[in-house]
Amino acid sequence: MSHAVLPTDAVPRFLGHIMGLVTAADFVSTLSVLMVGAELRGGLNATPTDFIWLLTAYAAAGMLILPLIERLARRWHYRDLMACGLAIFIVGALWAALSESVTSVIAARVLQGLGGGGLFTMSRVYLQLAVPTPARPTQLKGYIFGLLGSTAPMSWLTTALVQAWNWQAVFLLQAAFALSVLIVLLLTVRSERHTPRSLGEIDWLMVLAFGLGGLLLLHGLEDLELVLLDAQQMFLFVAAAGALLFALYRLRRHRDPLLNIGVVNGPRYLMGLGFYGLYYLINGATSFIYPRLFESGLGLPLETTGLLISFASCTTVALLPVYFWLAPHLGDRRKVIAAGLGGICQ
Repeated sequence: MSHAVLPTDAVPRFLGHIMGLVTAADFVSTLSVLMVGAELRGGLNATPTDFIWLLTAYAAAGMLILPLIERLARRWHYRDLMACGLAIFIVGALWAALSESVTSVIAARVLQGLGGGGLFTMSRVYLQLAVPTPARPTQLKGYIFGLLGSTAPMSWLTTALVQAWNWQAVFLLQAAFALSVLIVLLLTVRSERHTPRSLGEIDWLMVLAFGLGGLLLLHGLEDLELVLLDAQQMFLFVAAAGALLFALYRLRRHRDPLLNIGVVNGPRYLMGLGFYGLYYLINGATSFIYPRLFESGLGLPLETTGLLISFASCTTVALLPVYFWLAPHLGDRRKVIAAGLGGICQ
């Protein structure tokens, strides 16, 4: 199986859009749960701490699967790995919908995370490997449209379905969306792309330390919604930092590490990574805060809250063609990013 990119005429026309839909399955899993948090807690008789575990379980399982993608990609095609991830995600979503206790839903979310946590990474890597360099800008635009366009209506759709039926509707919606994406993926993308050589060895001690550190850090940050920073929280953060630093130490000392830190320490890469992190911090914070602000703070009905958030997201999607048209004339992208952050602050 060749590692060369596909011939231009063999690249599916809407490959970027399809990879955006694959990533969206992962994004929708968290967005939809955040939108109906109060309804989930009420339906499951869950405490605020239980609800935090619903978020942490998915995120931590997704982080744990990331270091394994390279090893899996040596044996199976990326298309097949994405299809398998979507299938596992669907089983987890159906398990959650059929659950009658919060413990069972948390376990289902772990399974969902194992299936969905690698979709973002695999879809982007596949797009990079399969598409010739001249065609990548067009496919990347399609990726953005596929991702943002499919997630934009989900806030309204989630709240409308939960209002009409029950909390189980949120997981049935996730399963239905992922199933639709799986069918499109299998019908349109061929199984021809894989990683034919090793990119490094897996250090299982590093993987476990990374997963544990991520779990402790995520749970500690989410717990700050419920409790003030105290000695127990500080211990949690110290333990998380210790585990992550140990994972970093193992990476630096390994003779053939899975991730070569020296390759990714350039200022351009780190700046881009910082902007990525800032974007997801803002996006995650608004997804978490706005439903509570509109529903509890302003007293708006649940479906109206979802409609307002979806309206804002759809506005972003509608303006994407304008941005793509203006982008070549805007000059330094850092100034554009800074202007966007200024607009958010307004």
